[in-house]
Order: sequence, then structure tokens, then C-alpha cells
Amino acid sequence: MSSTQNRNDLLVKHYLDNLRRTLRDVPPVRRDPIIEDVTEQIQTARANMTEETEAGIRRLLDQVGDPETIRTEDGLPPSAGSRVDGWVPWLLLFGGFVFFVGWIIGLVLLWQSSLWRTTDKILGTLLWPVLFAGSIYFAGLALMGPPVSVIIPILGLVVVIGGPILGTFRLVSVYHQATEGSGNDL
Repeated sequence: MSSTQNRNDLLVKHYLDNLRRTLRDVPPVRRDPIIEDVTEQIQTARANMTEETEAGIRRLLDQVGDPETIRTEDGLPPSAGSRVDGWVPWLLLFGGFVFFVGWIIGLVLLWQSSLWRTTDKILGTLLWPVLFAGSIYFAGLALMGPPVSVIIPILGLVVVIGGPILGTFRLVSVYHQATEGSGNDL
């Protein structure tokens, strides 16, 4: 299999993954036929291509349409992912600094959205508590004095602060993958 064929397969896979994400809140009885129809349409068009090139696959995916457009053409409401979802990771990370109100708003928006999986929602829920409780714990260790090595609290603080930051970037990454359109920009 050539690298062009691998790239073309990857473009189609990315497009279909994006379609699945766009339809993730639709019941399987309704979602599966849509995905099957689009997959069949792509397979048929690929089989009819005289020479399959990356540019040809990109044109084909453009002709099939943006997953959000497919969703609305099938009479479904716009997907649950909204512009507000882009703020959720940042509210979860920094919202605790505003009397926890921002964090609570972030939690409500996170759990109402269908954009993230349950594991992502649990991760987002734990960002601030881990940062807050861990910082207090390791700061306490540092204040205990000589019996505790200074390196342990410092490394602990790095992990406690770095973990929520990495978690936030995970949520941001999921958001960007879900909102990047039809996936034709690979």
C-alpha cells in the first residue's frame, strides 16, 4: 500500500470520525444509517475514481459535505457542541480563582455538553480539586522543615500544577478536534 493510499485512507477515516462526533448525541437507530449511507457514498465514489489522489479525496469529501451540514439536512438540530464549549477548559482551570463561581459554571457546561466523553468530564471535574488540595498538601510539606526533603514538595507542586494544565490541554484538544470542520485540513 502506497503512502498516498495511506494518506487517503487517513483523510476518509478522519472525516468519518468527525461525522461520528457530530452525531454522537443522536440515538444509534438514527445515527447508524446516516453513517452507513455516507460511508457507502464515499466507497462508491472512491471505486469510480480512475486515479485516486489526495486532491481527489479532498474534493470528494467536500462534495459529501460538512458533517454539521449532513446533520441538519437529515432534519436534526445543530450539534450540542457550541461556542461556549471552547471556554469550558479555561473556566475549569482558572474559574476557581473567582470564588469558585467560574469553576462551577465550567462544571455545569462540561457535564451538559455532548462534546466530551465521560472520562474527559471526570478529568475536567478533578482539575481544580487536584490543583487546590495538592498545592495545600505539598506547601504544607515544604513548611514542615528539615525532616522532609525540599525536593519532594517541589516535585509534588510541579506534578500538582502540571497535571491540571495537561488536563486542560487535553480538553482543549478534544474541543479543537470536534470543531475543525470536515477534517479536510489534514
